[in-house]
Amino acid sequence: MMTSRMLRLSGIAALIALGVGACNSDTLTDVNQDPNNPTSAPPGPVFTSAARLAMGRWLGGGAMDLRGPEFTVQHLAEVQYPDEDAYRRLGPGDTDGDFINAYTQELKNLQAVVDVGKSENEPLLWGPAQVLRSLVFSYVTDVWGDVPYSEALRGDSGVITPAYDAQKDIYTGLFADLDQATTAMAAAPATAIKLGAADPFFSGGAAGWQRPPPRLSSTPPWPRREGSSPPMRRTPISPGRATGSTTIRGWSTSARATTTGCRIRS
Repeated sequence: MMTSRMLRLSGIAALIALGVGACNSDTLTDVNQDPNNPTSAPPGPVFTSAARLAMGRWLGGGAMDLRGPEFTVQHLAEVQYPDEDAYRRLGPGDTDGDFINAYTQELKNLQAVVDVGKSENEPLLWGPAQVLRSLVFSYVTDVWGDVPYSEALRGDSGVITPAYDAQKDIYTGLFADLDQATTAMAAAPATAIKLGAADPFFSGGAAGWQRPPPRLSSTPPWPRREGSSPPMRRTPISPGRATGSTTIRGWSTSARATTTGCRIRS
């Protein structure tokens, strides 16, 4: 009887010892990770998502796309639902969503691609993302004027109340970002990692991204309230042609004399 009890106790003790030895506290909470809600993603799908969101917002079928402003300025008029051309869609309830979501969706994702691309010294990853980020910022500032730019997209670093930058300073920063991106892409080695099929515009081709977007290759339309500070102007020139301004990958920067109105894994 005693021997049987001792054997049972020894068996239980052995099972407990095996169970404790098999436990790994480092992976104990893995069961709480939802595979359908990842905390990291490769750069390609993140870029594709950002591109889709940006084109849908600014060139799609919403209030901030090519169609919306035509009703606002009454180039077009509606019959059945005349809210837009009657200025009933310009309140905070109608515009806050596009303002906030531009930052929390496409801009945040593009910044994530830029960050991982720069950390891994892959200019054909971060270069296209920085060019597209500049294009989106140009839309944002054209609609709302002074907006967060220099301190924007830094929530992971603790900047949760970014300062609002003047529109003329934003455009100056955008031109600098474009120059940095196009220069880096032009110098990228043949072995550089590309976005490939994740790039819905140029399939990862650097040549397409080295041509600045047309809306960012001319005088930026900031308001007259910016005062007499002359805006910068980007004028397309032939590569290598001698001019009086600084040539950067086939684009020059000059001053105009008159004034105008989620983490990513590698």
